[in-house]
Amino acid sequence: AGAHRGAPVVLVGLPAGAEHQLGTAAFATSLRRRGLDVRYLGPDVPRESWLHASRVAQPRAVVLTVPTPQDAAAASEVVDVLAGEPGHPLVFVGGRGAGSHLNDKAFLLPASLSEAAEKVWTALRNA
Repeated sequence: AGAHRGAPVVLVGLPAGAEHQLGTAAFATSLRRRGLDVRYLGPDVPRESWLHASRVAQPRAVVLTVPTPQDAAAASEVVDVLAGEPGHPLVFVGGRGAGSHLNDKAFLLPASLSEAAEKVWTALRNA
């Protein structure tokens, strides 16, 4: 699902401690197939690395996968640090551990991979 230079940049990955990356990799591929310039950060990405990647890549969106409820606290920290940045990207969270309890600074993605990809794509088109 090749790169799409010049398209909106989207960072995709998992928060610190989260290792279940198969669904996240599939989601990143789905976004690439929709024409987005996806930068896949992978599993177990510390909060500081998310911040650094966001500052360097200047993404229009960030997608954080929260595979288990135990990953929610680390995901919430990432959402908070990104939301505090000037001109911060749209932040989306998805996965079994992503609930409305994370915070109100991120958009919750539907469970369906295709519906979630459509939600990100639509939000970027309308932003």
